[in-house]
Formats: sequence, C-alpha cells, structure tokens
Amino acid sequence: MQAVTQAPSKPLLPFRNIRDVLALHAKTSASKSYILFYDRDGERMDLAYAEFVARVHQVANFLYDDLKLKRGDRIATLTRNDVDTALILFGAWVIGLSVMPLSLDCSDDVLEESLKASGAMVCFTDTQSLERVNPLVQALPNLMGQVEVGGEPGTDYVNFLEVIRSRPTTFLGDDSGAKAADLSLREGNERTATFSDEALYLPTGQALTQGELLYAAKALAEAQALTGNQRQVTTATIQEVEGLVAGLIAPLVVGASVVWCESPQLPEFWARVVREKANLAHLSAGDLQGLVAHSQYLQSDGETLYGHGINRTNLARFRHVICNGRQLEKAVSQQFETLYGFPILVGLSDPVLGGFATLLPMMLSWEAHQDYLHVQDERCMGVLLPGYQAAVDQQGVMFTLPHGEQVRLALRARLIPDDLLGRSLLYLPD
Repeated sequence: MQAVTQAPSKPLLPFRNIRDVLALHAKTSASKSYILFYDRDGERMDLAYAEFVARVHQVANFLYDDLKLKRGDRIATLTRNDVDTALILFGAWVIGLSVMPLSLDCSDDVLEESLKASGAMVCFTDTQSLERVNPLVQALPNLMGQVEVGGEPGTDYVNFLEVIRSRPTTFLGDDSGAKAADLSLREGNERTATFSDEALYLPTGQALTQGELLYAAKALAEAQALTGNQRQVTTATIQEVEGLVAGLIAPLVVGASVVWCESPQLPEFWARVVREKANLAHLSAGDLQGLVAHSQYLQSDGETLYGHGINRTNLARFRHVICNGRQLEKAVSQQFETLYGFPILVGLSDPVLGGFATLLPMMLSWEAHQDYLHVQDERCMGVLLPGYQAAVDQQGVMFTLPHGEQVRLALRARLIPDDLLGRSLLYLPD
C-alpha cells in the first residue's frame, strides 16, 4: 500500500455549527451581497448576508414553532435549484434538522424509496410535483404532509413563502418569544446543533454532518484562495453535494459572494462575469464544453469569443475555473484553455468526500499547469486539500477526511510524489 499524508494541517474553523457561520457574517458583513441569483428566466435577485440570514431564521421559526420539528428529525426537498431551496436547507440546519434533497427529475420509484428510507417527516415540494407526493403521504407513516414551494397560496397546501413571511427574523434572539426563555436550545445544550449533527441524508443512504460540510468547504476555499472580498460564479445544482459545498458553503465560510445561476444560460456567462465583477467560477464539464461550442458560434458570426462585445481586458479580475475532473475530457479542457487563456483547476469530487478532496494547485506557471493537465498520459486530479490524507491499494483509494472519518472510493488511481510541488499528485487512468 502506498500512503501519503497531506502536509497542510486541518483547516481551522472558528465556528460551532452552521448557525454560527450565518450569525458571524450577518454581524460583520450585513450589507455585503451573499447570493446574487439569476433564475431560469434571467431575473436577478441580490440577497445581502443580513437579509439571507433573516429569511433563514424565518424558516427555522416555521420548522420549530409550526411544524414542531426538533433536532435530529429529517425533512425532504423536491424543489427547484433556487433560493427557496437554499433557505429551507439552512433553516433546517439552524435547528439541527437533516435534509434529504431530491432532484425534480428523480423517478417515482426513487422518490418513494428515498422518502421511505429517510423517514422524512415533511416534504417541501415544488408546486408542479405535489400530485407525485400525495399518494406517499398516505402510504408512508412518517410523512406528515407537504409544504408547497412556488405557486400561488391556496387552501389545499401550506404555501412556503406565504407562511414564512410573517415569522420572526431571529431564532433564539431577544425578540423570539417563548424560545428566548427555552434554555435547552442555548449553545452547549443537547438540543443545540453541533458539528456532529447530521445535515444531509442522501438518496444513496449516505449521511453527512454539519462539520463535514464545513470542513470540506473551508478546505476548498483555502485551496483556491477564495476570500471575503471576492465573487464566485456557479451553475451548481445544490441538490448535489458538490454543488452545495463548492457553490454555496465555500463562499459562506469565508464571507465571499456567489453569483448563482439556476441554469447555465451559457450565452450570458461571460457577460455576468463582467457585470458582477467575478473572480472565479465553479462549472461542470458540460458547461465548459458548452462555452467552447458557443465561442465557436460567436466567432463564426463575427463576434468576440466572449460575446456582447466583451474582450479580455473586461475580464481582468477573473482568474480561474474549478471543475470535477472525473467528467472532464482532456480535449475539452485543452480547447477551453487555448481559447480563453484561463486555467482550469481540476479536482476529484464525490458525495462521500463531502465535495472536493483534491485540486490542481493554482500557483503553477502556465507551462507547468499545461503539462499536468494535458501532457500526462493519465488524468491529473491535483493534490490533496488541507486536512485530507489518502492511501492507494488494489481496492481503490482510502481517504481520511479532515474530521477523521475514513471513506473508500473504488477507483483505479495512483499517488505520485512530485518534486516541483513537494507533494503527491493523484492520477486517474485516461
């Protein structure tokens, strides 16, 4: 067995739980934009940290007061990739609930099995999917009912936006009513969410804690030098672990801003990068391929490869893209970097790892970067992120995560010491 211990230490986290992260930035960065959201129709919403946290606390109050949910209970979401879903997730974590996020595209069989296996007590359901869940409310004893997300308020279902708008904007605050006197909810008591509280329960049966999500997000932010004065663009789907951690939680832990696009809308990508003064992007392999194809169309039509009259000078702030290298073909990465001149920091991402565990270093020269990414016979996944360790054997790769848990991925891989980096690189077969 070949074992490699990562040189950087575990990323330090000055937080007790996700609620603590939210409270910190609501106080220190109240007016700073946290989420700049573009919906599927291109409409823009700007949520400052203080406003986002206030809405999250409204959700937490609804979950605690109205639905009578308590720490350790599970809920499910069958919703769009949008701000409402983010509010439900973070509101649940404030009071120590676990969430099973489901894709609207999941089959009826997967939906039923997931709701059954999770023991979810409430399903937050997109208005177009309510009829899919109705029979399951009768069939599954744990599932008490649905909350409608989207649509117009009616009499058949509790409507999410309608019900939370009248709830207090603080949870456990001085003006939060009876909860202010409930000492069992204060920090350090058994009913308060901690790092070890389950945060996500995935349809695969895997569970991730608040601590695991925060450690993964902090390590990724450090690896790409994401700081509080920067903005990241993401087309992430937050129903997936990678999208949630890289797209929303990594910017959150460092107090940065995220330009979140509900759908890729690639013809508008570079215009949004310029408009929002973005510094980096988290994109899928499909996004990169789409951008390459769209640039070729633009140039054939006499436009610049960025569109909208944009040139490289307008993109002076932008520095790199991160992408899960497992789905990225070398030909696509080479075309993208040749066309645009921005490096792609590939890494290995998987739900059991809480997102990215490796990333190609950002401080390489352009020539060294090109050699690692394109010239090697194998696909380079970068170096281990701070706090991660790995060992390779015939069964795959055994990762030790920053919080100490060990998980195995059944991958053919090699860890190769690198003299230039003074660390080992993870390679997958091409």
